[in-house]
Amino acid sequence: MMSSRSIASTARQFAVALVALIASVTTLVVAPGVADAKKLVILEFEGPKAEKFRADVEAALKKSHTIVALDKWLAKAEDLEAEKVTARNVKKVATKLKVDGVIQGDVEKRGSRYYVHIKLRDGSSGDYVAEVEIVVRQPKLGADGAAVIKDELLPAIKELRGRGGRDDDDDEGDEDDDEDAPKKTKKTKKSKKSKQDDDDDEGDDDGGTRKSGFGRKSRGDDDEGDDDDEDDAPKKTKKTKQTKKTKKAKKPEPEPEPEEEDDEPEDDEDGGDDDDRVAAADDEDGDDDGDGVEARFDGAASGAIDPNAPAIELSAGLSVVQRKLSFTTAEGAGPVQGYSGNPVAGAVIDARVFPLALNKKNRSFTRNLGVAVLFDRVVKIESRLTYDNMGTPETLSLATRQQRYAAGVVYRHPISDQLTVTGQLRYNRMKFVIDRDGVPAGVEVQIPSVNYTFVDPGVAVRYASSPKLAFGAGVAFLVVLDTGELQQAEAYGNAKVTAFDLDGGVDYLVAPRIVVGAQLRFTTFGLSFDGTGELSDPDGDGTADVPGGRDSYLGGAVTASYLF
Repeated sequence: MMSSRSIASTARQFAVALVALIASVTTLVVAPGVADAKKLVILEFEGPKAEKFRADVEAALKKSHTIVALDKWLAKAEDLEAEKVTARNVKKVATKLKVDGVIQGDVEKRGSRYYVHIKLRDGSSGDYVAEVEIVVRQPKLGADGAAVIKDELLPAIKELRGRGGRDDDDDEGDEDDDEDAPKKTKKTKKSKKSKQDDDDDEGDDDGGTRKSGFGRKSRGDDDEGDDDDEDDAPKKTKKTKQTKKTKKAKKPEPEPEPEEEDDEPEDDEDGGDDDDRVAAADDEDGDDDGDGVEARFDGAASGAIDPNAPAIELSAGLSVVQRKLSFTTAEGAGPVQGYSGNPVAGAVIDARVFPLALNKKNRSFTRNLGVAVLFDRVVKIESRLTYDNMGTPETLSLATRQQRYAAGVVYRHPISDQLTVTGQLRYNRMKFVIDRDGVPAGVEVQIPSVNYTFVDPGVAVRYASSPKLAFGAGVAFLVVLDTGELQQAEAYGNAKVTAFDLDGGVDYLVAPRIVVGAQLRFTTFGLSFDGTGELSDPDGDGTADVPGGRDSYLGGAVTASYLF
């Protein structure tokens, strides 16, 4: 019987070096930068599951920006008589609350898909500056939605001019300041009213949402006195306009305030500490749990990679493998030399690349088509042969090489946000070669070297049980094309080989781009000989004295992966 042992010191040195290398790579990883925080308000969304999608967008954006409470925005819009969504009204309310950007959204459902349209207005002008579309199958943003927000919406938010508490576009004559100014005469009030009519006429062209107000329906008095709608209506009589002005005249006049008082303290309250309290309240309500956007991992809105479907995954780590080769013999045949190895250490490198997934806008099946490569090699191994030297047992150490590499295509199909099925077809070479140069004359080594060549069509499933933890398992049937020396005439001759591969593992997300994992693998080759080889028919009678055997490899690995 032959066995193997690892060179402990060399393996330990390699293991220490590899662990140090992985630690260095992990230390050098720097999380993506986060844009300067902006103050945003998210209006109510329209359409099916609109509130759910709005909550997901808010959860995604609040990681890197301050979200102003919607009720606060609505109250200020009502105070300023600026509830209709126009560029001028958005600018007016944003100026008061010192909001940098306003987000609107609507949802459509076509068949099994949801189409989420998100528009961004600049608070300093009220104009649209960006529009993105997210297409998902479930009523939540998921990984695809998080990618669109990261790649398209967040850069647009970063480019907002940023009001930063300024109130510096009052040169044009901001109407809300006029409303709060003390000692207004009737003439001034009338002029303001005329100007507001003109403003509303201009603001209708900017593409307001289907709702009449900022995220909620208009109050009843809007139906009575919507200036911009009536100014645009044809054939208005003087009587009608006079009636409208009479109704407005019935509003009670505000009490004049002392001249030295102004609304600056109120502005400070609106734009300052309240927002901090709103942000704190948002943290307490549990939205940071990652509903929808962060269902895959913490930090999706900040630009982290989806660990269930990265475009590129590079892994490296330490492996261990143990080989066992045994033979079956016919009745009356002598014993056959087998192989029983100890676990030996190695190094493994694995990579999967989905090149078309690098384009975040690609929604076709091609984004899930990729290539995979694997290289696993034992660091140092020696095979020990025990033989009889004139009645004295002797042990001989023989240099040995053991490795496996594979390359091929893979296709992953997401069943849901948690479950992914992957198919593969790879070309493999797996060798175990014993160096016989040091074998004394007359000593026979009945263990031929093997160099298996095979393809491995297989399927695997991966289930993410939590935002950071995932489990996987796979099975592959090995179509063996060649075995190397094993099937040569001077060895065991022709053989029918039946083989399969089983693997399973667990992954844990330790950082937005770093995954650590542990895997187990079992590969076995069932051998059936027809007796055409010298070792399978040692007496040469044409009958297989060694009809079969099994060559099995049990191993595992601990790896660190970097996601792109």
